[in-house]
Amino acid sequence: MSEYDWPNRFREVYDAGTERYRKGERKPQRLFSKTELEFLASIGCSAQELFDFIDDLARYGEPTFE
Repeated sequence: MSEYDWPNRFREVYDAGTERYRKGERKPQRLFSKTELEFLASIGCSAQELFDFIDDLARYGEPTFE
């Protein structure tokens, strides 16, 4: 992955996590696959951090991905 590809990959991971959340998964470490967790770590984002954004969007309507 080049340094320019990570935003697209991040969006894919975010969307996948959002879908799993909608299906009932509420544990940050289980919301993402091993590969997704490795990717997040490589860009300095924890599972908990991204989970919090997804959870806040579902509960309060913000922040959006954008």
